[in-house]
Amino acid sequence: MELLVIVAIIGILATIVIVNIMPARQRAAVNSYKTVMQSVRTGLESCIVGGGEIIGGNRSAGSVLCLGDDMVFPSLPKGCGTMDYVVDDSVWSVTTASPCGGCRVLCDSTECRTAEEETPGACQ
Repeated sequence: MELLVIVAIIGILATIVIVNIMPARQRAAVNSYKTVMQSVRTGLESCIVGGGEIIGGNRSAGSVLCLGDDMVFPSLPKGCGTMDYVVDDSVWSVTTASPCGGCRVLCDSTECRTAEEETPGACQ
């Protein structure tokens, strides 16, 4: 009988720990996603300053970022899935085809900002 109580208590504690770890992993993936998007923005700015040409359209990780340079789009963090970058080269902006952890970021020549939050606070 005591053994069953101990096993039940351990099960309850394990459930509480797992429930608290999952949001932390999602927040870490979103923060990493935002960092990757900021580095893409920096790369696109470097492309323009260096006289290169931004390649528009849907681009996947490993695709060339800029004609005239060897920069490529980085992979997105684990937990964000495999998403395509969408580059509009008319006034250049870059985002991903779908959100990461409920957060989608849009970057342009001035900043990176939240473009979509599936749930309030997902991008924080």
